[in-house]
This record gives sequence, C-alpha cells and structure tokens, in this order.
Amino acid sequence: MSERLLLMGLPASGKTTFLAALWHVVESTEVESSLRAAMLPADTTYLNSIREAWLSCSKMPRTTQSTTPHVTMELETNDDRLLTLDVPDLSGESYRSQWTDRKCTVDYAKLCDELSGVIMFIHPHKVIEPQEIMASNLVLAGQEEEPDSGPQDSPPWESKHSPTAVQIVELLQFLLVRTQKYPLPTSVIISAWDLIEQRTDPTLATKDTPASWLKRRLPLLDQFLLANPEILRSQIYGISAQGGDITNKEQREALQAQFDASKRIRIVDSAGRALQKVHDLAAPIHWLLL
Repeated sequence: MSERLLLMGLPASGKTTFLAALWHVVESTEVESSLRAAMLPADTTYLNSIREAWLSCSKMPRTTQSTTPHVTMELETNDDRLLTLDVPDLSGESYRSQWTDRKCTVDYAKLCDELSGVIMFIHPHKVIEPQEIMASNLVLAGQEEEPDSGPQDSPPWESKHSPTAVQIVELLQFLLVRTQKYPLPTSVIISAWDLIEQRTDPTLATKDTPASWLKRRLPLLDQFLLANPEILRSQIYGISAQGGDITNKEQREALQAQFDASKRIRIVDSAGRALQKVHDLAAPIHWLLL
C-alpha cells in the first residue's frame, strides 16, 4: 500500500521550486538520495519544464489553477516503501480560496481522507504580518482627530489579506476535519532559507533558526503546532531548493557554474543544523513516514 503525502501552501510559497528540485534529484544520480522514482508519470511535460527552469536558474513559469496540472509523483524509499506525493495546486490559489470562500473541491476532500502526512510551505518574503492592537488604537485615535484624511482613501479590506499565520492555521484545521490519521505528521518548510541566512538584523542577538524564525514571525502557527500534539506531529525545516537568489547576478552565475546542480540544494533542521545529507530533499518526506 502506498503512503499518500500532500504538498500544500499559499501562493508563491516555494512549492514549484521544491518540486522541480526534487524531480531532478530523484531522476539524476548527482547526489545519494534516499528516494527514487518508482514509476514515471504518464505525462512528464510539466515536471520537465519546471526542472529546466530550475537547472538554468530561470524564473519559474507562472502557475494558475487553470493552467497547472494536478501533479502526482510516485516515489520509493531505499527500504522499498511506496509513497505518492500529491500536488493538487502548485499555484496555491485553491488553498487561498479555502480561506476566502470556505470551500474546496470534492477531489481535494477525498484526498484529505487518504492522507499519511503533509508538507506545508511558507516563503519568508510572502508573510502578511498581523496588525498589533496598540498600532490599531493609534490609527483609530488619529482618525478621530482628522476625520477627513487617511484611511478612508484606502482600498476595502479583503479576507485574502488576513495574516499568513491565520490562513495557514485555518487550512490545517480544515484538513484535520477530514483526515482519519491522528496525530497527522506535518513537515513545515521555510523555503528560500538562504535569504534568511544571508540577512543581517541588528535587532537579533543571534541568527534565526527555522524554529526561532517561525516563533518570531508566525507565533500563532507556532503555538498551534506546539499546543496540539495529539492531532498534529510537526517538524520544521529550512530549505533552499534553488541554493541562492537568482535575481542577484553574482549568485545566479555562481549557481549556474555548479557542475552538479543537486549540490545547490541546502537543508537545515529546526535548530539550523545542516543535515547529514544536506543536498537530499527527501529528509522532510522521510520524517513523515516515521
């Protein structure tokens, strides 16, 4: 029987880059991987196209609900366990619509019924911060003093602009209503981890780890994971699937010069320590099967 894993995340959270890099790792022999392709998909056109973009350090093709296929990858572990990695929506729009419109497809609901584990992606540059009460009170006070200026000219609030942590926690709760597996193993991936490692923040005494970053930037999600061990079993990773910032000319050229493209990949654990197989994207997948 095959284990079924779900790859999920809001728009632009790093799912496509991860999938492209994973497809390359399991298809090539550049690094020792604990996963291999058990069966080729019927149509590899889309996987090969994003893999080529990843290899050339080009911008990933724009994904939408209408143009991106439901990707399924059949994988096999070194101990011959079979698993199916399901990616129903790389664009992330269907996940956002679960939050904004409170609905999902019948196919997605059925998929949730069969889950063995979840991989949730978060991009550090796509986080919508919550508005603090103190700051909101200052705005309200300002409105009272100057009723003819300011906020009334702003566009109306939309639910898609809700804080990222609120949306993700709700997505997980939707999923937990459907799944029959408790506690549900959940790998939380902080994507583009190189952007965090390279950042210098004078307000921080020490550099962020994936765990400390999640606690600092998404405290609601961090507390939700810690407070519900009976329904969620979680692990946090920092992953740079591309290896660097492809919008930076020097970094892009250095990545393109790497002979074995798989060695651009870097994975660290929740404490920021490089994993033994630092280039193998299988680590968060294998943890789900423990």
